[in-house]
Amino acid sequence: MRLMALAAEIEKGASSPPAPAGGLMLDAQTCRQLDDILGLGATLSATHLVKAVDRLGSMRIGDIRIPFTPGQLSELQHRAQKRGRTVEAEMRAAVARIEEEIFYKGGG
Repeated sequence: MRLMALAAEIEKGASSPPAPAGGLMLDAQTCRQLDDILGLGATLSATHLVKAVDRLGSMRIGDIRIPFTPGQLSELQHRAQKRGRTVEAEMRAAVARIEEEIFYKGGG
């Protein structure tokens, strides 16, 4: 659900003017919304915000980062809802399928 809320906020803000060069100012309400979506503390600093967005928009397996496009994240959310799972549970199931393929089926 957090993913859909973030997508809605991004879409709603699409008609807003771009941030001035060199910075983006976020008001307290926007920071609270981002913390609700990305996790408490996501807006403590620019570094925290970037890390929170990276966690939301990608999956890591060891040192390998698998990035997702907004469309892929939307599809992942749709599949999770259809199966009655959270996005995290859906991603864990994907990792389990990879483990199954590599470790139990011989990896091809």
